[in-house]
Amino acid sequence: MLRVSLVSLVAGLVLFVCRTDIKAAAPADQTRRAWLYHASDGDGVFTKENDNQWIEEGSGGTQFQFEEAARTAGYIELFDPGRKMWLRLYSDHAEWRQGEQPQWNGLYRGRWVDAAKLTRRAKSDCRIRLVYFVPTDRQPTPEYAKKIRVVMQIVSELYRQDFEARRIPSPGLRFQIQHNEVVVHLVRGSHTAAFYNDAPNYDPQNQWKKILPEIPPSVGALGKNLIVVFAETYDSGPAAFEWPGGVALGNRSSADGGVGLFSAWILRPEFCATTVPRQKELLFDATPIEGRTALGHGRPNSPRFEFIEDGFGAVAHELGHAMGLPHDHRQDHLEIMGNGFRNLRWNFTTPLDPGRRVRFSDDNARLLATSRYLAPDAVLTDRLAPTVALRWAAPLHAGDTTVRLSVTASDNEGLRALLFFTPAEDSVVGGRSLAGKTIAFDESLSVKPLKPGPFWLEAYVADAGGNLSRLEIKGTVEP
Repeated sequence: MLRVSLVSLVAGLVLFVCRTDIKAAAPADQTRRAWLYHASDGDGVFTKENDNQWIEEGSGGTQFQFEEAARTAGYIELFDPGRKMWLRLYSDHAEWRQGEQPQWNGLYRGRWVDAAKLTRRAKSDCRIRLVYFVPTDRQPTPEYAKKIRVVMQIVSELYRQDFEARRIPSPGLRFQIQHNEVVVHLVRGSHTAAFYNDAPNYDPQNQWKKILPEIPPSVGALGKNLIVVFAETYDSGPAAFEWPGGVALGNRSSADGGVGLFSAWILRPEFCATTVPRQKELLFDATPIEGRTALGHGRPNSPRFEFIEDGFGAVAHELGHAMGLPHDHRQDHLEIMGNGFRNLRWNFTTPLDPGRRVRFSDDNARLLATSRYLAPDAVLTDRLAPTVALRWAAPLHAGDTTVRLSVTASDNEGLRALLFFTPAEDSVVGGRSLAGKTIAFDESLSVKPLKPGPFWLEAYVADAGGNLSRLEIKGTVEP
């Protein structure tokens, strides 16, 4: 399934929003610990957390970490090693540049403010928000709330099974509760379904861009809540797979926030029951669905259970992305973050066959276990992500099936997990558990035979607060 980014490289940093009502303050060093700005989507703030680290928090709660690189009378310079972005905060504006590019670009109008007087945004309650999104020309499917609860109960059981098998302590996925029942928010869109799905030129990325801004703040903030959206934006016409206008996307935005977006075709009565026992029966129903093709089955008139696995499994898969997990195709038929979610029925047999149970890989499971939505001991007051540095420990040669890296990492509260991902394989290629506040070691990773030219890896490092640093290292494979 597709993983997308909620934010662009500059993370929504809007070029020069001119405001005449912001007045400059004296840049005395003892006061330069907080810098407030206005952007088109609301206020944001940079705050100094300790001697060298700063946090940017946008209007939606999205957070980014920076290192203080320089301090002059005129400005403070910050660096984000993950995005290779440089920022300079002046008394009345900010500017930025990317990587080695020399040009500085206008960014925000803003000012230094008293950090002690800032109003801190409410912290996340680490409970998942569920949303049913209905355009103006659609009606809610009958009993949608019961059906969405059933979907999420099945997904929750997949996560619980995996953690229990690993003896990882966790309360499991937690949802917003009201009157002893999981809350499902009905959100009415401002436009027709065609506006969101771009019929007849269907574009899932545009659905992402158009639907998410219409989620009201009363439901949740994209940067500080984990939100799962079922969108009634698919159409009934012919399609190569499933239904036209289908969408399944997910991405993490912060330690507290992330989004999964899914087509509501999975709530159709032929696929989704209103009770969990009945749903488990449908998971083994091979009745052909005439004229439709399930993606996992790949042939017309696919059996009912294939559509259910595609739909319910996509929710489990994209929820993983929303909590920071990348793809893992090493055991593709078993990995939830590969295509294993299309075989989820085998997790509901009696007795359970451990060899066929779909799961998270060891590396993804360790990363997942640090999530604030799953870890009972997460340090929720920790807002600083780990600091990480990578370098190649050996040259890269064509045909090599092993690459070596030197890794150093540190964290104020404690390191928990490391994962390596390569875009060349679109897959995790290794990882390990971490402990302590500082580490340094060499890592050998198994990869597919290297080809001459550029090659890069990404490292995901998680800490005790559920914060995640993602760093990229690039190299050249010699013939």
